[in-house]
Amino acid sequence: MSHPFLYVWDANQLGLPNGIEDVPQLLEKAEIENPPSSALKNFIEQLQGLALYNKALKLDAVAPYLQLVAQTAHHSYPVVALEQADVPEAQFLAVLAQIVTIACQLNIVIYDDNRLILFLPSGRILPSQRAAWWIGALDYLDDKESVKNIDEVIQEVERLATDLWLRHPDYQKHELRINENNEWICTYKKETSIGIIYFYIYIYRNTSISRKGFLISTGINVKSPIIGACKLNCVNV
Repeated sequence: MSHPFLYVWDANQLGLPNGIEDVPQLLEKAEIENPPSSALKNFIEQLQGLALYNKALKLDAVAPYLQLVAQTAHHSYPVVALEQADVPEAQFLAVLAQIVTIACQLNIVIYDDNRLILFLPSGRILPSQRAAWWIGALDYLDDKESVKNIDEVIQEVERLATDLWLRHPDYQKHELRINENNEWICTYKKETSIGIIYFYIYIYRNTSISRKGFLISTGINVKSPIIGACKLNCVNV
């Protein structure tokens, strides 16, 4: 049993379909030998890089793209058919979302013959009634990937902070506390000739309706008998 495909082409080379009904004619036109454009080759390279280096994606879901550059090196047609891995839908949707992002940046059209949907470089979805499905799929991925447990965030930040302070042993952990709102504050300090430098990390839940997860603020405070108290920096990440 053959797997479904994503058919991809450069809109500048082969044109934009007005609807899904135009796809068969475009694919027939693409049977005439005409090497892939530089944009399509760039897309293939970026897709292989995604498969090789994006560890957030399941390996089975990107397996067809691990050797994509070599596999298409002698391809002499303006359309490339990308095999879709036989994996659970949620796993491939995560890959598809990344593929669509790359395609939009390079003016590449994608036709998904499994879900019967066209992704245009402008971000438009055809047929238009499938747009709601795609938005729902992206919302599902966003909900699935967003971190809802502050303990997960703390573990990751502490790991990064530990790596950082191993390179700066003159900073010592000064205080670690979690307040009544379950917000996490960790402070490191360094004593200098002019006073004490405090470096703090502050993790708190994002209350914005449009975004989920947590925010991390970092900053440096200086307490000195010479210059008094001074906040030098504060960054949200």
